[in-house]
Amino acid sequence: MTDEFDQLLDEETPPEPLPAGEPPTLLRASQLLDPDDDQDEGDFEPGGLYKGFEIIPPREWPHVPAHAVLQRRFYVRFNDTMGLVPWPGSKIVWPWENAWEQDLHREEVETFLKPEDEKKQKRK
Repeated sequence: MTDEFDQLLDEETPPEPLPAGEPPTLLRASQLLDPDDDQDEGDFEPGGLYKGFEIIPPREWPHVPAHAVLQRRFYVRFNDTMGLVPWPGSKIVWPWENAWEQDLHREEVETFLKPEDEKKQKRK
């Protein structure tokens, strides 16, 4: 990662508190990466840019409760629109996309499968 990016994150405001209750125990894709790997594959550019978009300093970040669990997130700006970068090297998630404020943690999983016919269940 670039030094400029590190400097922006050093200006960090206090982290947002996690939502009430236990934090989710989901495995995040960013956790699969080796911390020693250089995750900047040309995404960071001089002038505080990420993939061509301005990196926003932490003091200007939006308050989105669903993002509080993302430890390495940062935001970029395009005109007046802020985009979420869940971790360095990931794609930018824009507010109009489903993943912007989606809580992926579920205590119970709903099924959308059709119930099996009674005849099939009796054969088993």
